Amino acid sequence: MSFSIYQIKLGSLFGGTDKGEEKDTTQPTSGRVVEPRRGFLDITEIQTPTLTGVDEQVLLTTEYAQQLHKKSEQSIRKYDSYALLMRRVVQNDGKQHILLRSELCIQSQKLCSIVRQIVNSTYDSLSITATPIVFPEPFFELFFRRDEIRRYAGDGQKEVKLSHDFMRDQKPLQDSITEYGNLIPAGKISYKSLWTIFPPNELLYVKGKYFEQCWLCRDIHVETTKFAWVVHGIRLDYDGQRIGMARQSCEISFKRSIGAILEISQLPLVPFRFLPTQEQDRIRARFLSRGRLLKEILTDDLHGFACKEYEGPMWGTFEKEDEEDEEISPHNQVREFETFLKSTLTNKDEDQ
Repeated sequence: MSFSIYQIKLGSLFGGTDKGEEKDTTQPTSGRVVEPRRGFLDITEIQTPTLTGVDEQVLLTTEYAQQLHKKSEQSIRKYDSYALLMRRVVQNDGKQHILLRSELCIQSQKLCSIVRQIVNSTYDSLSITATPIVFPEPFFELFFRRDEIRRYAGDGQKEVKLSHDFMRDQKPLQDSITEYGNLIPAGKISYKSLWTIFPPNELLYVKGKYFEQCWLCRDIHVETTKFAWVVHGIRLDYDGQRIGMARQSCEISFKRSIGAILEISQLPLVPFRFLPTQEQDRIRARFLSRGRLLKEILTDDLHGFACKEYEGPMWGTFEKEDEEDEEISPHNQVREFETFLKSTLTNKDEDQ
């Protein structure tokens, strides 16, 4: 499910129009389409920068390993007849070959259709609506749907068995599965496998000093130089005029970790399912209470306002980070939220 679908569904909840689910945008190619019938193949694509662009040479990975230091005549070889293709792209800078990326290409239209049924949600950075479907290493979606893929393969789906066998033979992917099984029961996660607990659309909980929020996970990427991962999510937000989806990001650093392992409960962003059951119930109760209060203030159409008394920490910024929260009295401090935002933005503009 993509970000656009959330916007569509949200519109139907608050008076908008539901335009329906996303459709397969694959366009038929011109001419005769040949369905790949052969099995799996592992190739390496060598890219050599030239004055006129980039020369490409494609070899079987076994040939590439054997002839790595041998000169050979450039040839163009196509492997469209294979249903599943493991492609490794390396760059030849004249002195050495540098691995740029590894990716799994699903070229069979039948297998692509089955994969779309199994992988029903993806990160925002990946699309599976086109053919071929390309999964970059470390093959996030295959990991998250490994149980479904195993069941399909066990039901006699020959095409899916190709994907299952590929996963079985990929040591990095098997290492992730093993590490996940060892660390999760202990409530821990490593830098290498952090992504395994943040699947697409996972409900996340973040608690700041002055707030708490729930997000839906929409993407994740690694920041190698920072020894960190960045999780991207979306959440419901209200700007004083309308309710909509807001994008959020959270960096999870392992710089101060011991052995590159952290307690899941200590992460700044925690998958909701890893919280204790009683804490989950308390969080749900608080969020439902706040939602009802917001609806009560804004009325059913979410465009009204109401006056409320309040006594507690004041929302604002302080000159000193360690300054204690300033308390406000409930007298003459109530303002309609939309007016407050407008006046705040106006004051900031004048200051600038």
